[in-house]
Amino acid sequence: MLALAFLIFAWFRIDADQRSYERSIWLNICVVVFAIFAMPYYFFSSRGVRDGFASSGVFLLVVLASISLTRLGHFAASALHGHSFEPDGCAAAQLRSDFLQPR
Repeated sequence: MLALAFLIFAWFRIDADQRSYERSIWLNICVVVFAIFAMPYYFFSSRGVRDGFASSGVFLLVVLASISLTRLGHFAASALHGHSFEPDGCAAAQLRSDFLQPR
């Protein structure tokens, strides 16, 4: 997640410099901490309404793809190591194992 925040900020900084958009310290902080809200704000303020919607849509798709690929990687690594897809301590897994134990 930290790598994604770094990549988003790096892209934001390069894009703002290319567009001669003056970044405030607060917008820089918000892009790192609250990227899901700060990036659409930046898109609308730097590109206008029409291009702001288009850029925000692409940004949200990229974030969803990143989350999906991260989850897929987690599942693949778990499968390679022979682990269940459920995290340790999962209440449902604990209930099933308690239920299946012979008495």
